[in-house]
Amino acid sequence: MSTKNKEKYWEKKSEEFHWIIPLMNLHSKGLIGLCCTEDPDFHFHFGDRTVGVEFSMLTNDDENAELNGFKKVLEEFALEFDKLKLDSPLYQNKPYKIKVWFEAGFKPHTSDGKKVKQYKEELFNELKKLLFPSTDFIELQGNVIRVEPEPSNTLVKSEFQICYINAIQPISQSSITKIIEAKEAKLPNYTALPRNKDIQEYWLAIGVGEQYDFHSIELPKDFRTKFSRIYAVQNVFVKQLIK
Repeated sequence: MSTKNKEKYWEKKSEEFHWIIPLMNLHSKGLIGLCCTEDPDFHFHFGDRTVGVEFSMLTNDDENAELNGFKKVLEEFALEFDKLKLDSPLYQNKPYKIKVWFEAGFKPHTSDGKKVKQYKEELFNELKKLLFPSTDFIELQGNVIRVEPEPSNTLVKSEFQICYINAIQPISQSSITKIIEAKEAKLPNYTALPRNKDIQEYWLAIGVGEQYDFHSIELPKDFRTKFSRIYAVQNVFVKQLIK
């Protein structure tokens, strides 16, 4: 494994570990050891048994794809900005970190469901008006409402940071069962691995981002799973979904 891949791996494990801390705290009286592994993600060692803990994040694929679309357009405009600022008295000859806010301060989105790249020209024009204002009256027609450019001594080239707040979203049962079913499909492979021969139980921990209503999470009453326990975790909160 290359140094870069090792760094990415340990960044991933560090993030996963951060998410399961509330689960560790819940079982702190009986937990005597923990191992960071793969397939499953962790081994919890108790006095009388070893538990394999798999972790997964609750995500909205469509929402993430849209946000990544905006990030890609902004990355392209950052290159354009570095060219334009050379002829502008407003900016120094160095890279800038540019914070950008979209309509109502929420996560940017396209209301008509079209791909973000179809609005590339419109977004470019909006950003130019805001970052290189003229003396003429500017009436913005798009979704960008504010930008804050700040010179940077550490960046190699200018970059944008999307600033937003997340509206609290309900959690559908189908989004949870989809995660469980995907992870259940991996259990036969896990149990077949020699290093997992001492595992008596498998638990699933689902990380719930702050944009979701954590307390609304639940499973259908008749739901059946191959996991011995399923937990939802968010910040300091833990909710056991399957006992």
